[in-house]
Amino acid sequence: MSDITESAALKDVMGQVLDVDAADLQDDSGPNQVAGWTSLKHLELVVSLEEVYGVQLSQQDIKAMRSVAAVREILAAHGVTA
Repeated sequence: MSDITESAALKDVMGQVLDVDAADLQDDSGPNQVAGWTSLKHLELVVSLEEVYGVQLSQQDIKAMRSVAAVREILAAHGVTA
């Protein structure tokens, strides 16, 4: 199984929730670069990530999710592989 850091699956999930093409998401993409990444979409993203990857994200994790790379690191810290 490949590591979450190499997986396109995360970008697919994020793209679906944020209503953007997954190919347009870069590691530094975040709420300031992605117009659809609103506070409501952020919460939807949290719920989707918890469901898809079977993790329970803490408030600290949720606040730290400020970019694609940060989301990837948080999931990896929870032992998620893709």
